Amino acid sequence: MVAFIKLILINFFIIEIISFTTLYFIAPHKNLELPYLKSDEAFKKYDPNLLYYMHDKLRWGQKRPFYSKKSKGDYLIYLLGGSTVEGEGVQDIKDSIAFQLEKKLNEKIKDLGLKIKVINEGISGYASKQQFLLSSIKLIPFQKPDMIIFLDGVNEFFVNVIKKKGAESPYQKSWHPYEYSFSKSVWNNNLLSTLWAVDTTEGSFKSFFFKRLNVIVQRTYFGNALDTISSLTLKRSLSSFLLDIKVDYDLNKKVSKEEIDYYLNNIDMTMMVSKKKDIKFLWMLQPVLFLKKNKSSNEERVYNQMPRSLWNNFREFYSDVRVRGKDFNFYDLSNLFLNEGREVFVDNIHYNKLGQRLIAEKMASHILNNLVGPNGKFFITKKVY
Repeated sequence: MVAFIKLILINFFIIEIISFTTLYFIAPHKNLELPYLKSDEAFKKYDPNLLYYMHDKLRWGQKRPFYSKKSKGDYLIYLLGGSTVEGEGVQDIKDSIAFQLEKKLNEKIKDLGLKIKVINEGISGYASKQQFLLSSIKLIPFQKPDMIIFLDGVNEFFVNVIKKKGAESPYQKSWHPYEYSFSKSVWNNNLLSTLWAVDTTEGSFKSFFFKRLNVIVQRTYFGNALDTISSLTLKRSLSSFLLDIKVDYDLNKKVSKEEIDYYLNNIDMTMMVSKKKDIKFLWMLQPVLFLKKNKSSNEERVYNQMPRSLWNNFREFYSDVRVRGKDFNFYDLSNLFLNEGREVFVDNIHYNKLGQRLIAEKMASHILNNLVGPNGKFFITKKVY
């Protein structure tokens, strides 16, 4: 047993040496600026209401801020969304949308005696359901938000075009693959033998071995090269194999009217809860790759990796949401990169630091013209952009 463990550790070491040397030059991942990317895996924890949440720390390891009280002059904005809001695509918290947004907002109001704080509540994989729950059962009851913002749209599409094999009730149609995987383990009385378990020797070993291997896949040039090969040949990422999470997309699936209704209903309920508590709520539809005319060579490559039928259905979904979203406090950022000639996407969903900065600048313009105090008066009475 000891010899086996030693062999595993030696293999880990060899893989890391290879990733930092030979394959660093042979198969570099264009979007990696450092050998290691910041990952949220170490900070995700089980949550009985949301399935998982980063309770203590942000993606980069900083302590998650908690404002049960606020100082005079503080204006607290909570930014919710999926992995794009969380910070996927950049290696430094200072390049994230939330950080850049706070910076831009405070630059514009520095003479007003107001201090804006933007709290990053983006969690990878979250869609409108989780955002509504996060707002209504965590943020509003326990913290002091002045404004809540949803920046989303992409995850809402992908959740609805994932094949729902074995769905036993209408409620399960809105589930994320993680929810399916977890539910299956629980109801099959098989929880202790899954990768989430550490209560047994087998579970502990699996959790360590496969999750550590997944970190190598996500964070190294070597891992990214293997992940690309796996995605292109097997049509499935290595991470999904290692974590036993298989996501199959229905390439011909169109998001139905009922599914869009569900999305808008979550938005509507968040608006109503926020209004009841005198909290400003803004909903923004995030930019997408398929609406960018001047794609870079890397963006074109990423775009062509996705089946055209999926992009067409994605386009139709966004078109429907844009039309129906006019009935809500809605700000459309989907066309933000329409004529942008520079590269802003690192993959088919996430943005590089330039993309995140441009999004933050555009959001700041809209937010500054919607800032209101608790007495209903505008902090800013004229356009600042």
